[in-house]
Amino acid sequence: MPGPDLTSFDPMLKDAQLMVVDARQKENYLYTVLKEKAQVKTVGQTFEEPYLKAFSEGTGTGTRGSTDFTIAAARAVQSKKITGTITPYTARIRIPHMLEAMAANNSLAYVRPLAQEMEGIALASQAEAEIFAAGDGGATERTKVLTATASDEIITVVVDSANKYDTYKIRPNMLIDGLGSNHVALGSCTSLVVKDVVDETTFTITCADAGTAATVATNLQNGSALIYHAGQYNTEPRGLKYAYGVDHSTYFSADRSLAEYAFLRPYEVYVDEDTKKVTRGTSTTLTDWDLPHFQKVVDFLTRIKGCKEPDMSIMCDSRMKAQLIRLWQAYGETHAPEDVDAWPYKEIKFANIPVIDKCKVFPSNTFCIFDHSQIWRLVTRELDWWEFNGSKWYPLMGSDLFASEAAMVGMEDFYSYAPWRGSWFHALKDADDI
Repeated sequence: MPGPDLTSFDPMLKDAQLMVVDARQKENYLYTVLKEKAQVKTVGQTFEEPYLKAFSEGTGTGTRGSTDFTIAAARAVQSKKITGTITPYTARIRIPHMLEAMAANNSLAYVRPLAQEMEGIALASQAEAEIFAAGDGGATERTKVLTATASDEIITVVVDSANKYDTYKIRPNMLIDGLGSNHVALGSCTSLVVKDVVDETTFTITCADAGTAATVATNLQNGSALIYHAGQYNTEPRGLKYAYGVDHSTYFSADRSLAEYAFLRPYEVYVDEDTKKVTRGTSTTLTDWDLPHFQKVVDFLTRIKGCKEPDMSIMCDSRMKAQLIRLWQAYGETHAPEDVDAWPYKEIKFANIPVIDKCKVFPSNTFCIFDHSQIWRLVTRELDWWEFNGSKWYPLMGSDLFASEAAMVGMEDFYSYAPWRGSWFHALKDADDI
């Protein structure tokens, strides 16, 4: 029996889009915060941004003779430019063969499962928005495998929760890659299909047969696989960690490891376990820290890097926020930092700087201080339905499960005009580690 005209599902796409927009605008979520604070610039898929830094000698002394006064020669102006390509991303909704057949027979039984699919795309899109806003362009894995056990064609994966990995960044029906520590795909571990997310530490994968499942499970476990969204290692939209972290030494086209682009380097720090001092660089060893460590970084950003407190924000997860409050109270404050009504989200003000938390995907044991006046959202295409040959629906020929799909496509990146006006504080013990 022929299926229905796919355009008959178009009103549902409008409802799905409203659900996605609503999900992305929930209070206290990082993507919403950055959209509210960032300036927006519409660019082509490729863009070019100039950097112009003038160096002034300031109030130095001149040479004074009996009849003249000589001042120092003017310093050169440093002019640089950065080029980049805006990253596309998608959110997809699929119509299974069964539901398409129900619709063709005018059966309303398809409405409820389709509504669940629409809710799923909204929740998945919200999670992806958070990952992009906090992320480093796809350099960081979604989770890490501790054990993988095959039973028939199903693999049960337990993630490395001891090192604070969870399953929040994994979704049912997501295609994933299992990569080794060198970021090369493990054998037979690409484009695996997630069957279900069982809980915060466990998810399942479905394979074609029991033999394939056994091979994949062995490779995932023996390789302590790093799990990425399929094909998206180093290819996701860029967020805060891309600007203020050094997982990418190259910031778009600028190689920050070179002296000529040193001015684009962020101020990444950790507390040295032996000296107990704030140290430039990164670390993976969790250390105790105190309020003066935090204040030293803020002082550096304001005195040396030119930040202004009204333009600064602190981004962290709830465990780090709890630690900030604990340290605040340890120094004689008998109350939590002041609550600030910053519609459409709530935040607290700590040491005169707003703290934005409740971002579920923000890296544990870290916080980021950034100058939100320098954050831009470079947009090529706002998230909207993409049309295939005049229709929003694309038939999935040869698929055993799905008859057709529609894809919402967006193209954007978060971009900082002054990544040096930010600091990523690494490897700090938080409320879970005390």
